[in-house]
Amino acid sequence: MQPTSRSQQVATAEHTVPEIEAVRDGIWALPMPLTRGRLPYSFAYAIADEAGGVHIVDPGSDSEDNWGALRFALSTIGFRARHVRSVVVSHMHPDHIGMAGRFTSRGVPLGLHRAEQEALDETLRVGHDVDYSDRFERWGVPEHRRAELARAIPTALVDAPPPPADVLLEDGDRLDIAGRDVRVMHVPGHTSGSLALVIDDECLVMTGDTVLPTENPGIGLGGRSDSNPIADYERSLARLAALGDYEVLPGHGFRFRGLATRCAQLAAHHRSRGDQVRAAAEADPAATVWELASRIEWTGGWENLHGATAFSAVGQTAMHRELLGAPS
Repeated sequence: MQPTSRSQQVATAEHTVPEIEAVRDGIWALPMPLTRGRLPYSFAYAIADEAGGVHIVDPGSDSEDNWGALRFALSTIGFRARHVRSVVVSHMHPDHIGMAGRFTSRGVPLGLHRAEQEALDETLRVGHDVDYSDRFERWGVPEHRRAELARAIPTALVDAPPPPADVLLEDGDRLDIAGRDVRVMHVPGHTSGSLALVIDDECLVMTGDTVLPTENPGIGLGGRSDSNPIADYERSLARLAALGDYEVLPGHGFRFRGLATRCAQLAAHHRSRGDQVRAAAEADPAATVWELASRIEWTGGWENLHGATAFSAVGQTAMHRELLGAPS
């Protein structure tokens, strides 16, 4: 894997926010600061069309400061908010979809994968009334940890609902960008409706959070799925790897080449995790999901996982156990 932006690579290492960069003629990376979590920024991408308009991919988390930062970024590359003709979002998380409403309120259409809109609709329908008690019971979560895990479940989407999509995208669709051929690739795993945007004539792919240069993306973080998110993710990685030497424009981190190599690393990470779950389950067939998770080698160490990280670890363990044929 080869970084293709020195400034973005340095910013990732130093936990700072990089400068606006031109990726190709008429395509720019616009970093949007994040104030929560481990990552300092997400990327919005701007694509100019041949009619004088500009199209935004993943506008970023919503705040007055970020709205000012995005408008400044647009002015830096020669546009104003009124020039934005469409917004497309890779997935429902607030650090990507958050500012979409700033544009839809101005009549700018929002595009989202159909499966992501369905998952978002379900999330908003349930709202704060999600009851994880049955799931925690099935997983064997100790009583004294259940309240901690329940409090860690994100509610940002419910507290500040994004607007519904105007355009429901499907795999293979082309975005309505004059003079550009941008095709949609459905890459479920991180969320059920995650999408990547492929610009073949520029050898570019915008991957959202499906493939990141240094992070192992969380899996199954976007509403209920009818399939196993880890299996979905492995298939998505194989599809992306087939793009070969396309330059990757990720949702966080830095631009890079070596997509097939990075996809292989991510797939190997999950295969290793699955092998550990299998070995632990074979050694103790009666072990609960929680007990299996406690015997897996987690990057931060099991004893250091709390709240959201513990919830994610146990959830992924359940997904791996399901792939072995056991109920999740």
